[in-house]
Amino acid sequence: MDIEFPPGTGYDAASRSRIVSQMVERFKTVPGVKLVTEGRVPLAGGLRMTAALLDVSPNASNNESPIFYYSYATPDYFEALSIPIVQGRAFTESEARSGAHLTAISEATARALWPGRDPIGKSITLDARKQFHVADEPFPSGERVEVIGVSKDIRSAWLNEVDQGHFVLPLPPGRYGEVMIRTENNPNALVAALGADVKAVDPNVIVYAESLDGLITMNPGFVFSRVGAVFSTIVGLLGLLLASVGVYGMVSYAVLRRTHEVGVRMALGARRRDVLGLILRQSARPVVIGMLIGLVSSAVVSRLLSALLFGISPFDVVAFGGVSAFLMLVSLLACYLPARRATKVDPLVALRYE
Repeated sequence: MDIEFPPGTGYDAASRSRIVSQMVERFKTVPGVKLVTEGRVPLAGGLRMTAALLDVSPNASNNESPIFYYSYATPDYFEALSIPIVQGRAFTESEARSGAHLTAISEATARALWPGRDPIGKSITLDARKQFHVADEPFPSGERVEVIGVSKDIRSAWLNEVDQGHFVLPLPPGRYGEVMIRTENNPNALVAALGADVKAVDPNVIVYAESLDGLITMNPGFVFSRVGAVFSTIVGLLGLLLASVGVYGMVSYAVLRRTHEVGVRMALGARRRDVLGLILRQSARPVVIGMLIGLVSSAVVSRLLSALLFGISPFDVVAFGGVSAFLMLVSLLACYLPARRATKVDPLVALRYE
């Protein structure tokens, strides 16, 4: 939820922060609301970057300092977005009110700055003075912060890749951020109630609300992947159909050519069930070998295309197993039907079959 104040209406930084705080408190009392937090909304744009300086001594050269994303947020930011803290902890309400210089970083940040070491308790200087920011916006300007927690990696910029690094800092007192609301059910059902609270606090405020699902579906990476998924599904189904026809035709033809052999076996006293089982086993063997080769090849290709897959493994057991089972069923059916017909033919007729 992006809150904007009309220009030229006399709102200063203190009054804007006070109005947003009043809205947040009212939002928390709306039935169906679980959590309300402030911070930078993932995938909504407007990301900010800061230089991370490990060495701030006069002789240090910081021209090659890494650049990472940063966000200011309230303490329940991670819980509201279901971002697990895997090491350490998040900052508390009292620490945020006191303006403590603390931060929670992502796993990618820890790997980049302190590879193989425990980042908890480490200190680093953040400096965003050379980066873009708007007036009255808080930004790290050379203060040294202590790492107190490590979270799972975040996808705040691009849906198809995690951030190369991200710092989450306590929102300073007297400042405000974008409001995020975690609901128990469909968030669209609460729009009217939330809108009424906004108007009750200040009818001049302009609010733009969007669900996280909406931000994801409108993300270019998601749109391209959805189009690619639809196209790939169509191509895959056509390929499966052609493969099924090809497997059925080749296997049934191979079995049909063994009609003479079936006649010989039947004439020598072989039981129909034994002949049928033999043909099924021998015909299924090359199909199984080809299927194993196809599974290995598919796994390699899926690994190469893993960058286009969001939230799913490149080794999809359901897809691999389902296609394999379907093709095996087709091959067994292609073996069984002509073999069954051959075993029912009179041996003398089968011996004359060409």
